[in-house]
Amino acid sequence: LIEGILNVVDTLTANNLIVSKVADFFGNVVFHGDVVFQGRPTFNKDTAGVALIKKGEDKVEVKFDKEYDQAPVISANMVIDQITKTPEQSEEDQQNAQKDLENKMFESSIKYVITRRTQKGFTILLNKPLDEDATFSWTALSVEKDSH
Repeated sequence: LIEGILNVVDTLTANNLIVSKVADFFGNVVFHGDVVFQGRPTFNKDTAGVALIKKGEDKVEVKFDKEYDQAPVISANMVIDQITKTPEQSEEDQQNAQKDLENKMFESSIKYVITRRTQKGFTILLNKPLDEDATFSWTALSVEKDSH
């Protein structure tokens, strides 16, 4: 049992280590085995986010706050959020408006690509400008370089 601060100059080895509150790591951390999250992980805004392409535009540029060592793997998906019900709308009117918006997006035959991917950011490019704002959720993951 140690109360207070424990300073270890070099290496601390333990078969099991349980931290019951917050653990801060200052520097790189390497896990040599699988990692299991029993709660929800939260990542910084360079790892995932939302990008908005405004009505009449055909692209959005996403810039990272901190440059990656190499261009990350990017995934992006168009998202249609739930329409907020206005006081004068019935539940049925709201559902119909949601369905109309979803059908309008399908009918517009929108295609998109992720382009100009670098360590500093990327661009989501549409095949044509839209009549509505378009929201994309995206993730960026750094993948270790192949050693072969």
